[in-house]
Amino acid sequence: TDFVGAALSYTAQPQSTRDVLRAAALVSGESAALTPVSLGLMVDAAWDLLADDPTLLPALASVMPSDIKSTIESTAFYKRMVDAAAQAASLAVDPAPSGRRMATGEGFIEFQPGKTVIHTNSGMPAVIIHDAFALAETETTVARFREFIRDNPQWSATGADSLQADGLVDASYLKDFESAGTDQPVRYVSRTAAEAYAEWLSIRAPSGYRFTLPTEAQWNRAAEASAMAASRPDTAALFAQGRTGPSPIAAMRTDAAGFKGLLGGVWEWCADPYSVHPGTGISGRQEYPGHDGLVRGGSWANRADLVDLNSRGPVSPESCNAYTGFRLALVPVKD
Repeated sequence: TDFVGAALSYTAQPQSTRDVLRAAALVSGESAALTPVSLGLMVDAAWDLLADDPTLLPALASVMPSDIKSTIESTAFYKRMVDAAAQAASLAVDPAPSGRRMATGEGFIEFQPGKTVIHTNSGMPAVIIHDAFALAETETTVARFREFIRDNPQWSATGADSLQADGLVDASYLKDFESAGTDQPVRYVSRTAAEAYAEWLSIRAPSGYRFTLPTEAQWNRAAEASAMAASRPDTAALFAQGRTGPSPIAAMRTDAAGFKGLLGGVWEWCADPYSVHPGTGISGRQEYPGHDGLVRGGSWANRADLVDLNSRGPVSPESCNAYTGFRLALVPVKD
C-alpha cells in the first residue's frame, strides 16, 4: 500500500497511472498475467488503499479521461472526501510564528507544531501535520558557503569533476562562485550540496538540535505566515528591469513574519521529493522517495504575475543553476 500510494502521488499522466495500476494488479495476483482473479484481488486492495488514504481517489481522477473523471467526481464517496478536505483546510492553525532565536550567528523564526495547507494545480489541498521547527530568516549566503568549503575542500569547485562523476552535482556547480558577492544568496548548488552544508553546520547547532533543509510542510507554514507581506512588491525579490542576479541579503526588505526573500531571491531546495499530489501517499514517500527534487519560492528572474508563495516545481537533485539556492531549518534531534 505504501508503494502504490507513493507512486500515485508522483503521477501526472494517464500512462504513468496505468503503469502503477497494472503493476499493483500483477503483484496482488502474484502472477505476470492479468486474470479475473488478479483483477478481483486488485479491486479488494484498492478499497483497502482508499480506506487508508482517501486522497488517492482525487489523484486518480485528475489523470483519467474526462468521462471517467466525471463518473468518479459524481460519486457520494468522492464528494464526501472533497468536503472533508475543504473542512480540514479551513481548520488549519494560525500560521503566526511563535518567536525568534539565534543559532550560529543567524536568525531563525520559530513555529509551534501544527498543520499547513499546500495548494497545488491538482485541485485538492494537502493538509500536512508538522512538528515544531525554526526556519532561517534569510537564504544561505556565499560567505557562509565559503566557510563550509574551507572545512570541506572536497566540495570546492576544484572537486567538481569528482562530485559530478558521483552524480552529486552537474557541470555548473559553483559557477561564478569566486566572483559572487559575499552577501548574495549562494547559487549553482545542488540539493546534495545543500544537505552536505546542513550536516556540516549541525556540529555547531544548539544542543539537541540539527540543521537540515526544510520539508515542504515547514516551508509552506512559513509561507502562510509571510503570505500577506510577501505579496507586496517591496518585500518580494522578483524580476526587475536590469536585474541580472539576486539582490544582496542586506538590500532585501523584511516581511511581517521576519523573513527576507521568501518570495523571490532564489528558488529554495526542500528536503522532500517533488510530488504532483503532496497530500497523497505521505507515509509511502518516506520509503519510496521520488527522483525529482522540490523547490519553492520563485527567483529574481520570475515576474510577479507568474509566481506566488504557492509556486512549486520539480528540479533534478543534482541540478546547479543561477536561480536556485537554499535556506536552512533548525529542528530537534530525534532518536
